[in-house]
Amino acid sequence: MRKRINVGLQLVLAAIIVLCSTKSGYATSWIKLEPAEVDQRAEIVAYGTYDFSKDIKKSIDYHGYFSPISFQAEKYYRGSGESLILTEIDPFDIEDIKTAQQDGTSFLLFLEPDKEDETLLIPIAGPNGIIEIADGKPRTGDAGEDAYYRSFLETTDSVAAKSVFDTGDPLFIFVILLLISSIFAITARLKSKGR
Repeated sequence: MRKRINVGLQLVLAAIIVLCSTKSGYATSWIKLEPAEVDQRAEIVAYGTYDFSKDIKKSIDYHGYFSPISFQAEKYYRGSGESLILTEIDPFDIEDIKTAQQDGTSFLLFLEPDKEDETLLIPIAGPNGIIEIADGKPRTGDAGEDAYYRSFLETTDSVAAKSVFDTGDPLFIFVILLLISSIFAITARLKSKGR
């Protein structure tokens, strides 16, 4: 009897050691949020498409579960920014998003900053913050949600995304002025040597 107890305790101890030493996993299910809550939590709302042409290293090593993906924003319904932004998404959503985009779908993203790196933006509660837009209409699979997001698009003003090389950027203006000044200086020097 005593031998069975020792064997049992050893098995329990071994199980505890194994469980404590394994890497942690991540759940892939998300709590379903109402559209109004998604809207309320979002600091930035952008419309556009994902850019899968860039090979961005998965952020599992340093940002937890999400993968960084470039997003080509056409316009912003809340906040403003450049036309190319870096968002993070659940890696299990990537194939579905690629397939939808190949069929001509765009996306309305309701975003908040990543708590670990505020330069990265995460859709509110994963797929809750990623709304498919097909033929200009929301496509969530729920008529009530579609109506909410359709109303959002119709009643919310948008601003165009700034191009990555915005001509109103002071650095861009400085570089152009420097280039023009250099051209004038070179042509003046060439003219003076020619006389």
